[in-house]
Amino acid sequence: MPDLSVPSNRRDQFLYLGVVLALTFLCLWTVWALEFPPLQDYPQHLFLAHVNATYADSAYNWPHYYLANLKFGPYTFFYLLVAGLDGIVSITTAGKLYLSLYVCSLSALAIVLGKNRQLPNPPWGSLLLFPLAFHQMYFMGFTNFLLSVPILAFAILDHQRLSCEGPSLLAFSRQALLLFLLLLCHPYTILVYICLALACALLAAGIATRRKAALVPPLVTACFFVGWYFTALPSNQGRMPLLWWPWQETLKYYCLMFTGMRWSSGMNWQVLLAWIAAFAIVLRGAVCSMRAGALFPRQGVLAFVLTTTGFLVLPFWAGQYSYFNLRMAPISYLFAAILAGYCTLSRTMGLGLAAIAALLIVQSTTLQAAISKETAEIAPILTEMEPNAAILPMTFQTESAILDRHFFPEAHSHDYFYYHLLVGGGASPYLFPSPMLPVLLKAGVDLPKATHDFSWQEHGSRYDYILTRGAPAEFTPFVKRYAPLVGQSGEWLLFKNEHKK
Repeated sequence: MPDLSVPSNRRDQFLYLGVVLALTFLCLWTVWALEFPPLQDYPQHLFLAHVNATYADSAYNWPHYYLANLKFGPYTFFYLLVAGLDGIVSITTAGKLYLSLYVCSLSALAIVLGKNRQLPNPPWGSLLLFPLAFHQMYFMGFTNFLLSVPILAFAILDHQRLSCEGPSLLAFSRQALLLFLLLLCHPYTILVYICLALACALLAAGIATRRKAALVPPLVTACFFVGWYFTALPSNQGRMPLLWWPWQETLKYYCLMFTGMRWSSGMNWQVLLAWIAAFAIVLRGAVCSMRAGALFPRQGVLAFVLTTTGFLVLPFWAGQYSYFNLRMAPISYLFAAILAGYCTLSRTMGLGLAAIAALLIVQSTTLQAAISKETAEIAPILTEMEPNAAILPMTFQTESAILDRHFFPEAHSHDYFYYHLLVGGGASPYLFPSPMLPVLLKAGVDLPKATHDFSWQEHGSRYDYILTRGAPAEFTPFVKRYAPLVGQSGEWLLFKNEHKK
């Protein structure tokens, strides 16, 4: 009889695919199990999409305060997708669908890496893509940036394919589509692509025509980016000074991924030990690969080295763009995970690494659930306010008790946007005035921002409600002289102005 058993490597491939799907499910569970995803800027980005989706809805008073101007172009993918889903599903469900798309893009990347691998063993090391999904930028809620990271990986991998196969209409079309998606998501990752693709093309060995073809996509993209930047954005975008973080702080930030998002107030040793175990398995696999004469792909090593170097040497603040170098950390992690897939791991070692990856995802889920519980404290306050109210948020304490307070000092700075999302309408004064954002405050709108020099006459009297988090003891009796306390939940206090001007 013919042997109908599946060869060992085929069985391993099926097993790898099953593990990828299981880890995908775990990550999706993390997204959907939490009522309030613990992403710092996430509520504000949802708000921007929600205003554009419901701007013409007479139930809301958005036009009184805001200008909605969502156009198809760079930095709009999140807003276009979520605004398009808003009305079909709730705005919060639309946001989670976007986060699910981010998780599924990493799953697709892991599957593609397994399919493209020329060696008999699956790329077990690339399973680290899943626990690395919940990186620092995820907790900071940079939603537009999140999806651009795996798309960048697809673009670089496809560019390597172009370098190997040579020019063709199909190859250039694939690159054009991926770069189009990348630009829609975030211009920062377009810059990273240009640098990586140019470096790979210039250093590539092989036929001259293929090397020249590999130069075309990054050069064309660079020309387009320069033209867009200087014509579509105001001329004062780059006039602010360049600022660098101290190198010690930069290194600590990179390590947060492996310490449970804590450093200053003590690491999460369970998370750290799990990562050490994962690194040990990958390192052993790397040693086995080198002893067998297997080489890591030059382009992959170059991408990891360049992105890690960029993280270390680029400024923290460049023009109006903060966290400029820190955004490189998840990109560095991504290429490290891709390289880990080239380490030779047996089935036993691969399954052990999969178990560690699952443990790390569960640990991150526990962390996220604790932060989400802190955010949920605002929910009872929201029911005390009617729709279309003007609120003045004064968040004296924005940090989380769970995350490192030094590196995540504003973890709850945007929680109040859930009023606009769940109750609807209204206005609050703190909206970042970036020309790239699809919602801006109207000129002349009387929404004074309150700082440490708060005055009831100048600030509080202009609003329907004053909403505070972690207010100092002396602040509450002061405000109660003008507005009664109508709600309290955890750190949140709500005061109603019964004599608004």
